[in-house]
Amino acid sequence: MSRVPHSERVRIVELCLKSYTQREIAELTGRSTNTVTRIIQAYRQIQAYRRMGEFLTPLMIVALALPAPLKTKFWSPRLMLIRLALRSSMLNLQVFHLHGVP
Repeated sequence: MSRVPHSERVRIVELCLKSYTQREIAELTGRSTNTVTRIIQAYRQIQAYRRMGEFLTPLMIVALALPAPLKTKFWSPRLMLIRLALRSSMLNLQVFHLHGVP
């Protein structure tokens, strides 16, 4: 399995944004429909994380760095969910950037 070059990934996303179907994009680029689907899904996930990042409040950012409170020994369920969601989304975003996804 060969790695899809960055320029080809960009072209696949651009074609998707121009409303080509995934099957049409696969035919135009010579890639399998599974590869095209995977690249488009990764792009959409990154865009969702970027939009989510625009709404981070200072409290949410601090929640990423703080340990559990000493008095209660646990986080409130709501804060724990926010913390887990932010940590996993930041980790996924870093992984996508390492792989050169646009």
